[in-house]
Amino acid sequence: MTAAIGKYAAKKLLKGEMAKYAKKDVAGPYDPYFATVTDSRGKTRKVKKEIPDYIPDHQALILAKVRKRAYRLDCSLFNFLGFRFGWSSVVGIVPVAGDAIDGAMALETIRLCSKAKDKNFTLRRQALILMFLWLAIDIVVGLVPFVGDLADASFKANSRICQVLEKELDKTFKPNATKVPRPATVYEEFSEDELAGLRDSYEGDAGVQQPQRVRSSRRERQPDLEMGQAQVPSRSGTKTKYDSRRTAERDAPARSGTKGRR
Repeated sequence: MTAAIGKYAAKKLLKGEMAKYAKKDVAGPYDPYFATVTDSRGKTRKVKKEIPDYIPDHQALILAKVRKRAYRLDCSLFNFLGFRFGWSSVVGIVPVAGDAIDGAMALETIRLCSKAKDKNFTLRRQALILMFLWLAIDIVVGLVPFVGDLADASFKANSRICQVLEKELDKTFKPNATKVPRPATVYEEFSEDELAGLRDSYEGDAGVQQPQRVRSSRRERQPDLEMGQAQVPSRSGTKTKYDSRRTAERDAPARSGTKGRR
């Protein structure tokens, strides 16, 4: 019963977190939540990274928590100069004290990974050494002002630590005949409702405005009165100069080569 609750909690936790950050682009190969795949036609699309069924319930719940923590610390905020920032990178901007806090948060990620241990699974010494190596590199790189902060955002120590845990879980639990795209990962497509939500978010709350016809401020060309292309009504029944000219032209003899009568 406890195991079933653990697997349900892991799936619910990942589902809620992925829905929260579904509008963000994939943050590179170490993104804990999303990945980019290419189909047979050469088109790329974004997919979700789910935990496969062969991972036991206790380890699945711990892995879900580690992914949640890694994404928030490494990928959850904004892009700057092509780098995705999380809370770890932002805190690390503060000289010395920020780097110490950044290291402490990565150390807490390692401690959370160690909770996956039980009678069927334990982290090997090589895996722990690699996790602490990523931690040390993260601290040293972060000490360099500005450039080190960008490198820290690119390095993503917490996401690398999460990937070490995924590989260890695969080595212990993955059946030999099972093929997965990445350690402890299966890809899942976005549902139609989720895709519709993404499209609506890109279009904006008010929708796409249709272009409106632009009316010209130029006045329409009036017929040339001097060329006789328009008629101007007389005022109060009196003839204008234009009316008199038209009457004279009408009454004049036709120019057919004959002389008019005197």
